[in-house]
Amino acid sequence: MLELLEALFSPQIVLLIIVLLIILSFFKKTNSRASRGSYRSQRSRKTREQRRRKLTVRDLGMKLEMSKSELVRHNVQYETTTIPKRSGGKRILHVPDRASKHLQRRLLKLLIERLPIHDDVHGFRKGHSIVDNAAEHIGQEVIVKLDIVDFFPATNSERVESAFKGAGFDKSSAKLLTRLTCYEGGLPQGAPTSPALSNYVNKNMDVKLAEAALRRSARYTRYADDITFSFPEYSRDKIHELLISTGKILQYYGYRLNDRKKRIIRQHRQQLVTGLVVNERVNLPRKTRRWLRAVNHRMETGGEPTLTAAEFRGWLSLLKMVDPDAPLLNFLDGLNAREEIIDKPLPKNGDLKKVVGRQSQNVKTVEIPVATPGSEIGGDALTDNAQQETLLDSEVVNARNTNAGVENLSLVEMVAALKQTDNYTESRKTAELQLTGKEYLLEISATSVGRTFSFSLPEAYQNGQTLRATLRHEGLPLELYCDEQVGSELALIQFPTDLKVLVRVVQWNAIFKRIEAVVLQASR
Repeated sequence: MLELLEALFSPQIVLLIIVLLIILSFFKKTNSRASRGSYRSQRSRKTREQRRRKLTVRDLGMKLEMSKSELVRHNVQYETTTIPKRSGGKRILHVPDRASKHLQRRLLKLLIERLPIHDDVHGFRKGHSIVDNAAEHIGQEVIVKLDIVDFFPATNSERVESAFKGAGFDKSSAKLLTRLTCYEGGLPQGAPTSPALSNYVNKNMDVKLAEAALRRSARYTRYADDITFSFPEYSRDKIHELLISTGKILQYYGYRLNDRKKRIIRQHRQQLVTGLVVNERVNLPRKTRRWLRAVNHRMETGGEPTLTAAEFRGWLSLLKMVDPDAPLLNFLDGLNAREEIIDKPLPKNGDLKKVVGRQSQNVKTVEIPVATPGSEIGGDALTDNAQQETLLDSEVVNARNTNAGVENLSLVEMVAALKQTDNYTESRKTAELQLTGKEYLLEISATSVGRTFSFSLPEAYQNGQTLRATLRHEGLPLELYCDEQVGSELALIQFPTDLKVLVRVVQWNAIFKRIEAVVLQASR
């Protein structure tokens, strides 16, 4: 027993015990600091989450300058229509009603356009175009083009709601935003919010697709439903791997590829990305450039072109983005001179007498009930019950501004003088400037009315009606653009019929030999 005690309390054993106690004490202090640090981090994380308060329906209403009840009660109505596709067939559009379109545009401007999207997305993005999308793939050995089937409808409402929650909205406001921007379980093609919202919803998908491309030394861009990859050198294995990976990523997010539109293009062939050639630099296809030169030639020589002036202007604007030094752009200067005409303020309801009062004293002035864009239309403003005086055919009113310093001529005389000049000469330009932007009170024979599809007109007219008519007893062809309110009233009238209209001339269309104007006021 004595020997055991001596062994236990020997200097070596005592030293070992002391060392163990020191080590144990060190570990206890470390664990204590770690637990205190963990508690502090949890507390600071909670504080940050509290600061990052979720946005409510009331917050959304304040941002849109609407009350909470107005937002909650708003019911979006859609009209289904179709437009022809370039490739054939028809594209189905779901167009929101006027009030809903206005609300969606506010959502787009104040909220959706400010949400972050991936850098490689160029569609429906301010400051970006098909030119930016194509420029990413200049001079590459291989171009791979893919297309997503039913892109907008396939962007389902569950993902949209989740995206709004990720943007900081609480459950109720996220559901409300989803209801205001979705239709039949997806994004409606035809709503102003759908394009920009699809970019935000697919931000994570774009990250995965860009990473899949980068791992195989490829470049990635997306323009709406068009996906493009490009490789600096040909590798069958890398292309095959990327196609499989892309299919899986898209399937995960609820999309599928259109196999009929898959294209793999080597550099020895013409490589097109969003309709532009990218073999050496971004350019329009040679066939398109030749066609535009032919259209320009027909316009200059009085032939029958395949494009309207507005359509040709759009093509030239695209050409200017691609090739600013193209000689064909000289034609654009004459077209752009008319663009400011339609932006003049519209006369207010009741101002017709003031406008007509600028005419010659020997022209008869009459009072007529009018329908003005943005104003209330009387129940019988465009009905057969209205009994008004009629203007004599010789009393077509010229309501032009008098600051032009020229003789106070009628519209027919102005057009006759314009026709005496040669196309694209200074005298033609002067004649057009004297004619366009002026206001005239006309008696017309209207033959038909149809839906307007134009983004070059003021917003009030873009979804209105186009009235086709001639000047009574003069036979001068007219194409008159009405806003939605006036157009809806005209659509109820049986054609042909006679009308009185106050118009502002937009341009003389030298191709179709007609006056194009916006309707400021109208009456039977």
